[in-house]
Amino acid sequence: MYTAPATGLLWIFAGEGAEGHVGSGTRLHLVPLKRPVLLASMRRVVLSLPSIAAVLALAAATGCDDAPLVSECVPGVDPTCETPTPGDQIVAGVNLTALFASPTTEEVAAARQAPAPTTATATLTQLVAFDTYRRFTLAFDQGGERLFTAFVRVPGGADQTTRLRTLVILTDGTDGAAEADLLTDASFGSLVTDAVQIVVAYRGEALGLFGPPPIDSDVAPDPYRADVADLGALLAALPTVPRADAGRIGLVGIGRGGTVALLAALYGAPVESVVTLGAPTDLFAASFRADVRTELLGQTPTDPFPAFQSLVAPVLQLRDGVTPRDVTRQSLLEVSPARLAAGRPLPAIFALHAVGDRVVGDDQLASLGAVLTSSSDTPRGTLLVEDTSHDGLLDVPTVQSQIAAFFGQTL
Repeated sequence: MYTAPATGLLWIFAGEGAEGHVGSGTRLHLVPLKRPVLLASMRRVVLSLPSIAAVLALAAATGCDDAPLVSECVPGVDPTCETPTPGDQIVAGVNLTALFASPTTEEVAAARQAPAPTTATATLTQLVAFDTYRRFTLAFDQGGERLFTAFVRVPGGADQTTRLRTLVILTDGTDGAAEADLLTDASFGSLVTDAVQIVVAYRGEALGLFGPPPIDSDVAPDPYRADVADLGALLAALPTVPRADAGRIGLVGIGRGGTVALLAALYGAPVESVVTLGAPTDLFAASFRADVRTELLGQTPTDPFPAFQSLVAPVLQLRDGVTPRDVTRQSLLEVSPARLAAGRPLPAIFALHAVGDRVVGDDQLASLGAVLTSSSDTPRGTLLVEDTSHDGLLDVPTVQSQIAAFFGQTL
């Protein structure tokens, strides 16, 4: 890193070449950090303590040898510091302006590659039944390892065989899934009594049950991408589930689960309708870019996106010189259903989001809404909900009744 006084400004030279590297022939940006005090009699720069702190913080974050340079100052250290507006935004050697530029038609086409469904053996096990419904676990094993599990709630007793519409509930993850995630509040109406409900516990996460101990997964988590493949395996196993109607399937996705549901629908999963709540839909939108910038500055986002480390991993590989920018953009596109949806056949969709969601910014809903079209036969729409939060959205009684009404129309 090189600094030089010039016309009363302290400058830091920050380079943008291949991400993560600054070398000969690199285009350099002059970035003003702070206007210091000039003593007329001495004709030299005197730095204030906040300025020195800002420089030291940047030096510690970036290093002064061949580590990536940061072309932004740190407002939290120096309140008078401003991010430069001319040119590209470069943080830790990553050109965020180029990375998050709107994807081209060719990039979108290349990203529309459906993952193959997981190949696993499904085992259905009945648990203790209650008066009005039966309970099962559905476990998926491969090569002697438990990949993922699901809990199944079937209304009625063993003597009732009429097929019922079937809801698959995909949670936000990270804390596992549980029998308690079923849609059983009174405001869900007939979904409680007239629908088979299935709650999925992702790879690497436990399934919590009322009574028996949790069922663990034997493999490491692989958020989003493996979730879509595993959902394909679960849908293929539905004919083994009592009363489940494989021709009337609805998906309910919360947060990360909403992304998984939308991606599965885009790739042609046999589902009739999808409900999402607070789902990430566009990793090129400002809310995700802000979390990435925070991470690159060596800080932790206050309320990061669900399974954020999995989402940001391709960017960190770009920073470290492991992958080029085009590969990173492809990785982001593959989990951005709003960018992939245009012109694709879609099921009925009802996407809800809390106003001012602090985890998944509500610009994610706007991105999805911009590409959805609706018809009387296949309704598709979005809804912003006030006075709630990312985690509280599904607990709002009016939201519950609207979800019930949507599935009543589409399943």
